[in-house]
Amino acid sequence: MKTILITGVTSGLGYAIAKIFVGHGWIVLGIGQNQRRLNDMSLELGEGLFVPIKVDISDPESLEGCLNSVFLIHPSIDVLINNAGIFKQASYESCSINDIGKIIDINLKGAMYCTYYCLPYLKSDAARIINISSVATEEIFIILAASLFR
Repeated sequence: MKTILITGVTSGLGYAIAKIFVGHGWIVLGIGQNQRRLNDMSLELGEGLFVPIKVDISDPESLEGCLNSVFLIHPSIDVLINNAGIFKQASYESCSINDIGKIIDINLKGAMYCTYYCLPYLKSDAARIINISSVATEEIFIILAASLFR
């Protein structure tokens, strides 16, 4: 059975990706910050195939500890999808320094931290890392996902 880890799994593209992979029989390790939504997804997608993980990917110490616990049970992953991201729908001038910092912490550092901590567990020669930087990539992802199910 193959295993995929997806960040930003509780809504939008992350949720859709999780549903696709569970539907193909993969174990989905789903990272998000909304515990209620993670619980709902676990019930909807099946507790055996969907593993909810509540952690802030912008906090490297929490992420490392959480992933170390998960990897004790699931010691290898076939695909990592760095999908978590935030944006502020406002002009750049109206963003605060804190807004900019939070965007960088989640969108850039979070993806880098996840990749760093997952690398030792991406063991197969066919292992993949996919970084999603915009919801506009949905159509491209569907084509890529189709190649993973062959």
